[in-house]
Amino acid sequence: MPASMTGQYSIEYYYPGGFGDLNVIDQDETTWSGLTHNIEWMSPAILNRGYNETSPPRPIYEEQRVLNQGQVDASACKTNIWLRAEYACYSTTTPNTPPNCYQGGPIKYAIIDGVFPPSLTLNIDTGYMFGKIDDLDVIFPLEFGLTMPDGIPEDPKDIEAAQVFGLSYGEQTPRRFTEDNYAVRGSAGLYSAGFPTAKGIVFTARAFDSSMTSEYVDGIFTISTFNNWSSDRDAFILNIRNQMYIDGKPVSNKEYLRVMKSRGYFPDCS
Repeated sequence: MPASMTGQYSIEYYYPGGFGDLNVIDQDETTWSGLTHNIEWMSPAILNRGYNETSPPRPIYEEQRVLNQGQVDASACKTNIWLRAEYACYSTTTPNTPPNCYQGGPIKYAIIDGVFPPSLTLNIDTGYMFGKIDDLDVIFPLEFGLTMPDGIPEDPKDIEAAQVFGLSYGEQTPRRFTEDNYAVRGSAGLYSAGFPTAKGIVFTARAFDSSMTSEYVDGIFTISTFNNWSSDRDAFILNIRNQMYIDGKPVSNKEYLRVMKSRGYFPDCS
């Protein structure tokens, strides 16, 4: 599935015949950018590091919201991810002579290969991404996906108990978790004993001169993504076939989760 991209013009406007040859350059090197010598990456290879390879990494979670440039969001579970490139400057041997900096049309950005979250969109004009990081089960279906895409079948005893006792439970379809398989299957298995294991979302991006698209540089980038234990926890609460209570009154799983979150329990993005 092609990566989602948007901008003043579509990516086909700039590359109607496809992206052509790759010019993959180590975005952390300080030498010329190979084929074109005119554009160089400023973004680190692991995009969790906001500025360079020595800056502290930020944790990024599946199901986390990614904000566009200038977007304001009061929710706690959010982050920013962006690509950045600049025109290269070359020093001269002549004393008191300023560096020679290439100047062209505005630099634009594209995702040209690899794995990219389906709910994430690249702003071609700014390099910012927005949307959300999907569940790793969705991004890597063969590795983490549902063993039963239509959901785990209902237990006849659960159905009978709900009918006989008037119980109200189970809100999510397809049903992903039970008491037996939680944190065993899917990306939930990446979180164990309080310690998460990151999974790299790796893709190839391009920074190009919008006035002359033959001037470009490609780079391989990684979004190092942690299992969002809280989102799997929420799914488990919604799935579990137990009658929930709030202040002694029976409620549905969905209402239980909503009320408990409003009271400060079950924080998001962890």
